[in-house]
Amino acid sequence: MKFPRIVSKSKIKTPVIEAKAKPPVSEARRQLAELIEARAALVAKAEGLHAAAMALESKRGEAAPFEGELQKLDATERESIARWAKAGGEGRAPRPDAARRARLDRALAEARASANASTTAQTAILADHAAVSQEIHRLAAPVDIAIAAIIAESCDSLISEFDADNRKLAAKMMKLNQALEMVLATLDNVRGTEPGRAVSFDLERLHGKLKTTFAMPPTDLDAASQSRLAWRAFSDGLRVDSNLKLDAAAVENVEPAREPDMASIITKRNASIAKLAA
Repeated sequence: MKFPRIVSKSKIKTPVIEAKAKPPVSEARRQLAELIEARAALVAKAEGLHAAAMALESKRGEAAPFEGELQKLDATERESIARWAKAGGEGRAPRPDAARRARLDRALAEARASANASTTAQTAILADHAAVSQEIHRLAAPVDIAIAAIIAESCDSLISEFDADNRKLAAKMMKLNQALEMVLATLDNVRGTEPGRAVSFDLERLHGKLKTTFAMPPTDLDAASQSRLAWRAFSDGLRVDSNLKLDAAAVENVEPAREPDMASIITKRNASIAKLAA
């Protein structure tokens, strides 16, 4: 009989699973995460205090029903004794409901005591709520500062891309200027001759195109507005998520607003007028 071979544990190779290192978190994002956590705790505390104050608000009106019952009892007893007096006052006068009055007076006293205690407690709770609200308000500026730092950090990649694109444009500009210099050199050789007129026209046409090309492009207001909205969305999102990343596509790849289709608008308008006329 063959027995299974026993392998020493020291010879068994255990696969090593390497955990992927998380990208480092910037100081601004770390601070923002702490501020968001602190603000969330304060908001939860403020909401609890507000709920407690509202619960005490209902206690402040507990005396009103008993006061109303006592007023009704007063009116009933007053009318009863008035009717007895108008009838000549003979016989036994109506007796007040002392037991009910005593019960209502006792309940009213308890309700007023409860209302007074609720008012005192509510005042203290509202003071705590105001203090917590001030703490939340004081966090607004540090949050804005941290977000501004994160936005500045987020520009690094855009600046690198801009620099790379700018270098490519500079190389193309250099080539175009070299071409212009060559055409100008040819013109210098044939200036004042009939063939030189064609070269002069070519030079003027090329210079005009380059002047237009090298000029600063007009600002696309629609694209600028959409880009600003993207930055604003990024800023607002950071207020609840310190790990939010900038959507560069939303900032860069903005589409110009489409011009309205006037023909379609006029057709629909005429159709509506025809329906009204019918």
